[in-house]
Amino acid sequence: MIKAIKSCRLLAGMILAAGVASAQVPEASGEAAVPLFANHDQAFYRLPSLLVTGKGTVLAAGQKRIGSNGDFAPSSLVLRRSSDGGRTFGPEQTLFERSGACTFNGNLVEDRQRATLFACFIAFPQAERTTWFQQHWMPQGGGFSLVKSTDDGQTWSAPVEVMPLTNSAGWHGGGAFNNNHGIQLQHGPHAGRLVICGRAFKPGVYEGRSKGGLLLSDDHGATWRVGGVMLAGASACNGEVTVGETAAGEVYVNSRNEASKTGAKAKPGVTADKLPAGIVPHQRIFALSRDGGETFYAEGCHAELFDGPCNAGQTWVPDGAGGLRGGLLFTAPAVRQRTQLTGYLSRDGGRTWTAGRVISEKAGGYSDVAALPDQTLLSLYENQRDGSKPRGLLLARYTLAWLLGEK
Repeated sequence: MIKAIKSCRLLAGMILAAGVASAQVPEASGEAAVPLFANHDQAFYRLPSLLVTGKGTVLAAGQKRIGSNGDFAPSSLVLRRSSDGGRTFGPEQTLFERSGACTFNGNLVEDRQRATLFACFIAFPQAERTTWFQQHWMPQGGGFSLVKSTDDGQTWSAPVEVMPLTNSAGWHGGGAFNNNHGIQLQHGPHAGRLVICGRAFKPGVYEGRSKGGLLLSDDHGATWRVGGVMLAGASACNGEVTVGETAAGEVYVNSRNEASKTGAKAKPGVTADKLPAGIVPHQRIFALSRDGGETFYAEGCHAELFDGPCNAGQTWVPDGAGGLRGGLLFTAPAVRQRTQLTGYLSRDGGRTWTAGRVISEKAGGYSDVAALPDQTLLSLYENQRDGSKPRGLLLARYTLAWLLGEK
């Protein structure tokens, strides 16, 4: 197990009193006591998403639960903006809210060719929380909603309903209830394609619950379709996913391991026979695509990446001006209790990972991570408990050199 480094230099977001327009991220050591999205009264924040736009604006989003911290409490999609690299943030914006609805945020993604931002989500009546997916979402063929911004996240459109086309193998999808951010491909024949994480199901094959996959758009977000579905021949195994593009132009996907939630660890001999080859409980699942996320040519597990289990953060870090090489960055808790949020770097396209420092010793649930051009890194992550009091979403600001212990 990775040893926690308690002297981490963290720069965490602090929200000011109600009515003040900005929040200051202090240049200080240690974790701040107040998160960027602070739980208060009957408001509870989860499911973080981060995105750095083409203009350098940092967008931080999350799910705001009202009245309860339960998964199916009435909730809305909220966002805060920073124009100074994540040092300060403006006030909370509500991107979508409907009375009595559960709103699960999906990926933030930007089409840089058109300077258009998309915030994806699903919303359904809280009263139908136990039946909506099986009785409504699947029968209609999946789907999700999105709001758009053409002014760098200052204002957002009314919701647009999206029904992705099925892929060639007959998988339906949508959902968009994976937090984090999507990508626009930069390399190869599919450059310009938008890729976000979603869920997929196939009538007659996998109907009881959807599984992790990709949603693709080749027309700047006007239409969407189902792309690759991880472990399509297995009944369960993979869940919430994150996506990134490698330097070679491959699409790399990292998934929560649903097998970790079963009794697999108690019955290793029996359960191992039922899992696909190469899939091991409590290890993160990966998939690689050479065709822009249409299909996967390699799938398996990373022995060096522990599965929390929860969704994780992933982003591409550019090479630094000082010669420090970047790569794919992955953040996740290093223990099952969802603490010890740790950063890992891969410089070989997601095939192997090197552990960096612990970003947060006491917290580390769901997280997302974003990189600025100068290799400054931002992690937005859940810290749901501080003793007996829930806290919300914390923001850490650090550098790749610090994470790797090179400075």
